[in-house]
Amino acid sequence: MSDGLERSGFSPPAGWVGDGYDGVHVFAPDGARIGQIKMPEIISNVCFGGTKRNRLFMTGSQSLYAVYVATRGGTIT
Repeated sequence: MSDGLERSGFSPPAGWVGDGYDGVHVFAPDGARIGQIKMPEIISNVCFGGTKRNRLFMTGSQSLYAVYVATRGGTIT
């Protein structure tokens, strides 16, 4: 996988970008934006965690956020 993430319904995987001023943006493999998680502050980084890798952690300028999502992060091989 090029971006290390798995997204149900897409092949190759979609991308997640968390360095936006208005939240986390989700992109399809063709580059089209397919979603957004709006946040109250600038998000500097994102990563998946949890036992099922379906919890998205987002670091803000002063906070750490976590949300369960309907997809799973990739595995490191």
